[in-house]
Amino acid sequence: MKKFCFWILCFFVLFGLYGCIIRGNANPAPQAISPYNGEAKYMDPDLYKENDLYTLNFNWTFPTTISTNLQYEFYYSDSSSNLVIPVKTVNSRSTSYQINLSEGKTYYWKVVALDRNTGKEYLPTAYSWKFTIEFKK
Repeated sequence: MKKFCFWILCFFVLFGLYGCIIRGNANPAPQAISPYNGEAKYMDPDLYKENDLYTLNFNWTFPTTISTNLQYEFYYSDSSSNLVIPVKTVNSRSTSYQINLSEGKTYYWKVVALDRNTGKEYLPTAYSWKFTIEFKK
């Protein structure tokens, strides 16, 4: 009986290791591509005048092997404590969003992935990513 329990325990340990190590991260999370954390975006004076709005593309990645029925909640703010209501819900496989922002500010953003089949949320590894927009003089 002890041998049987030992082998059952070994099976569960190996199965758990397979799920976490061989198949990949057990807790996947959206990852920022652009703007990356701490990045400074510079407005080109040949394209923009001072006080113009800056068009910025946000891009992120998330493993597509998790689900084919994902939606992403996109959050941004000029305050890190104000990332509580999603600005946009992206109901597709798209992992980008475009928005116009003012120069001379620091912004914070994050993306939460939601599996529409199970309702499970996948949170970003960092609470938020920050970047600044500056006018290049």
